[in-house]
Amino acid sequence: AFLSHYPQAGLTVSIQCNAASADAGGLARSVAGIFLGDALQPAWTPPAPVAMSDSEFQRRSGLYHDPVSQQVVRLTPRDGRLMGGGLTLIPTGGDRWIQAGSGAAFTWSAPRGDEPARFVTTEDGGRTLLARSPVSPSSADLQAMAGEYHNAEIGSTVRLAVEDGVLVLRHAPAVRVELELAFQDTFTGGGRTLSMARGAGGAVDGFAYSAGRVRNIQFQRVSEGSAR
Repeated sequence: AFLSHYPQAGLTVSIQCNAASADAGGLARSVAGIFLGDALQPAWTPPAPVAMSDSEFQRRSGLYHDPVSQQVVRLTPRDGRLMGGGLTLIPTGGDRWIQAGSGAAFTWSAPRGDEPARFVTTEDGGRTLLARSPVSPSSADLQAMAGEYHNAEIGSTVRLAVEDGVLVLRHAPAVRVELELAFQDTFTGGGRTLSMARGAGGAVDGFAYSAGRVRNIQFQRVSEGSAR
């Protein structure tokens, strides 16, 4: 959604989209342009990136996780910027960055003790991206997650299975999504994020399912022979 107001022209534009990929801001500006014409100020232009060394870029690149949206992004250096997961972060000096498109200001902080490195912005409702370390699961790790999982609220049952060494999410009638372990107990694939939950004994007993605007739908493991 996007809301813009032009008080001098007495114009308000409101855009609401069902698709997460829709550019609500861009659509709102196009509508405003129809009414305002040349009176509409030029679109914001992102600043030129401040030069950084390869080592500085590498220190800030890598795997990051948004604990609110559950989005996992891999930021890599490209053309003097950090890019990945729909983000383009432009260095503006020191540990300050600007997000291309929205203009949101981010600050990068180095790891401290047990706290990981992170990108933080307080704009657009705020957002934090925490650095994560990728891991490689063993076959036994994946097999321990295989089974049926159910959410009673939405009446949905899915199955996790290991196929050719890959954890796969299956859902009737014909949904099949290959999952990749991003970091400890968190898998991604097909725009979905599965965050595994473990019981007192350490065994996986459920997971939280997130996909775009759908967040933290809780699935519980179904015991063999139990009724739903």
